[in-house]
Amino acid sequence: MSEKATEIDLTALEQISLDFETQQAARKEEWQQKQAKQRRREKAARKLLDAMTRLDQHAGTCHLDGQPFDANPYVAPLIDGFFEVCAVMGEEQLSSDLETLDEERMVGLYGKDRDPKLACTGYRQAINALRQGIAHGRTPALDGQLKATVENIAGRHLWYMMYPVVRGLVLKELRVFRITEREGQRFSEDVADRAQEIHRQSPRQQEETTIEQQSKGGTSAVQGSIISGQDQSGGQLAHSIINFGQPDGRLPPKLILNFDQEKDIVNQANTNGLDPEVLSRWLRIRVANPNGRRVARNCVGHVEVVKWLGPDGSEDAMPNGQRPMNWEHLLGKSERDIHAGAEHRLDVLHAADNENRLRLSVKPEYALENPGTYELIIRVSADDVDSEFITLRIRWEGEWNTLRAAQQVE
Repeated sequence: MSEKATEIDLTALEQISLDFETQQAARKEEWQQKQAKQRRREKAARKLLDAMTRLDQHAGTCHLDGQPFDANPYVAPLIDGFFEVCAVMGEEQLSSDLETLDEERMVGLYGKDRDPKLACTGYRQAINALRQGIAHGRTPALDGQLKATVENIAGRHLWYMMYPVVRGLVLKELRVFRITEREGQRFSEDVADRAQEIHRQSPRQQEETTIEQQSKGGTSAVQGSIISGQDQSGGQLAHSIINFGQPDGRLPPKLILNFDQEKDIVNQANTNGLDPEVLSRWLRIRVANPNGRRVARNCVGHVEVVKWLGPDGSEDAMPNGQRPMNWEHLLGKSERDIHAGAEHRLDVLHAADNENRLRLSVKPEYALENPGTYELIIRVSADDVDSEFITLRIRWEGEWNTLRAAQQVE
């Protein structure tokens, strides 16, 4: 007796497909929300950190030159940025993280170049201000207190010591010290000190050190330290392989791109590759790898897109795809390592007084002939690091000294 044929259940298949599409849409929405939150966090933090940096630089210059410091231009950007950061920290429930920070070690590292008492007081006031800003938002009382700190040389230490807190907790670009990790961190530091001591010893001393430790029933103070015996040829071979598992807590490298039209557009002579008498104007961008990060290996920049922006729309001004860029003061190489705390500049383009064109600093060489406004998209990447992008708009009227930045888009 033949079995009855099983019917295909289209309704069930359609429901499965609909469920899958719903799940995909939910995941996409979740990802988009996460990305939007990250962009908002970075935008708020960058706004405040940039304002802090300008304050520190200008106040320091005035102090060294014996000139009066005008705080007015810095008050609004600082306070606006502060409350935007407080809003972000409140939304992401970072208030409790403030209570976990190790004051002694935060002040010891990030306040070591300042007066110890001012650094300690500034740190405590910074933490207290962040607590209040997160809990109560923008109030006239807190607004007024913050304004007063900008105008006072001692009060500005609140901003100086707030910088590593915001950059560490919000952007995760600086190392922060936690109370809960104090003992474990001290152990790691002891391990690091011991490793350095062993490296300073001769191979024979290294071997004797390890034998002595083992005879006492202990293991090497250096995690992963290996002392080998005789090699196959019968000779003595002693070496130490250090594998700390990042005891210093360093984070992966991170590329930070920036452009300052007052500092990154410069006129110069005696430029390599040009006649010494030729005057030229150069536009560059800065690439940094923050402190507390591992080395960014093989960092390279690419000009991805160049568009000429006309009244009726845009035109592709650099066909045939992306081109690698040149580093300032690093002739013949497109790649370089960037160590933690270091910053280097990429040459973007230049104009010279002996010709009427803009030359992009790329390989193969490329030049722009038409005056006007251009938009450039630049990508910078390194080994095991997410690529970062920056978009610039520049204006050029045809003469070398008319090159200027029209706008940094993002």
